[in-house]
Amino acid sequence: LFPLLFSSSSSRSRCLVAIRLALGGTFDGLHNGHRKLLTMALAVAKPGATLTVGVTGAEMLRNKKHAELIAPLAHRMSGVRDFCKRLRPDVELELVELRGKFGPLCTAPEYEALVLSSETLVGSERINELRAEHGVGRLDFVVARRQGAATLSSTFVRRSAAEDSRGGS
Repeated sequence: LFPLLFSSSSSRSRCLVAIRLALGGTFDGLHNGHRKLLTMALAVAKPGATLTVGVTGAEMLRNKKHAELIAPLAHRMSGVRDFCKRLRPDVELELVELRGKFGPLCTAPEYEALVLSSETLVGSERINELRAEHGVGRLDFVVARRQGAATLSSTFVRRSAAEDSRGGS
């Protein structure tokens, strides 16, 4: 896994364990990239911690490529729940529908860390800016490095399925 850990309170990486952390995504067709993020989140969760997983809701999916091929929200949440509970039954899992870009993170002071992929790190700093505007402490970031072909995206899988259904290659 080898995540990169960014502390909001210092420029140096440090060992991070959290009691309240979050991550978000579409989680369509729970692929290796999803499993990596979820596993990293569970790895840094203290026993008894709460992991909030925001799963993209229908409103946010309207403009996503091949949205008609995305599994229903309940199915995607079930996949996340089953995977997490197999790995860490001691971690409380809170599944929420993401209806906005950042979910509850911008105003909820109880969160300590956000688990994300390297391609979303740049935009994630906006969350800490919004938290500061609301008088809420900064989040630490646990970042998974995407390794090209080793990580399959849901968009790639849906595009391939759409091409196959049209008889494309």
